[in-house]
Amino acid sequence: MLCHKEIRRISKEMAGAAYEELAKDGMFYKEYPKQKDFIARHWKNFIGHARSSLFQMLSGNYPESVKEEIFEIVVQDRTLQAVNDLEVKGSA
Repeated sequence: MLCHKEIRRISKEMAGAAYEELAKDGMFYKEYPKQKDFIARHWKNFIGHARSSLFQMLSGNYPESVKEEIFEIVVQDRTLQAVNDLEVKGSA
């Protein structure tokens, strides 16, 4: 799945945070004893949450420079999504 590198980074951080909570369960920990393995396999499941958190930050009380940076990430990410959609439709 194509996404902006910053969204990928945020998604991996979210997956890591989720792992910290989930690993408290013995059954889960038995399946994923290593955090890096969980992140490698599941970070893509957090892309939507990462995008959503950036959108929320755009309406938050942050300096304009931060909002501009977030906006650039969102625009570039949308472009990547559009390219991906075109490639998928073109190869079908």
